[in-house]
Amino acid sequence: MASAEREIEPRAFRYAVDEFYKDAVEIFAYFDMVLEHFREGKDIQEDLRKFRSERPSMFSLIYDIFHKQAEVDDKIKKINLEKEKIEKLNEFKERFKELADEIDIFVLSEIL
Repeated sequence: MASAEREIEPRAFRYAVDEFYKDAVEIFAYFDMVLEHFREGKDIQEDLRKFRSERPSMFSLIYDIFHKQAEVDDKIKKINLEKEKIEKLNEFKERFKELADEIDIFVLSEIL
């Protein structure tokens, strides 16, 4: 990987985390609604599609939190992420862990 690429990826990650932290109330509220739909047995694929289309960098970050934890941890170390932002990411992961498989299914269905 070229040196410039290694610098861009952590910057993009930092930007996504900063945006996530800044908009956490709104993001958590949206996913509370998605989780409620999921628990009611509703199909949440359209909810996920809507969020991804409106906030693609946030959706990618959320996917990575659930499915690429080692990479996320590596990026956190590289950028020296603030403790409160790490805690907010972990809070999201714990609070919405029931949705992890559904998010994975959504991403796979979009690829195939």
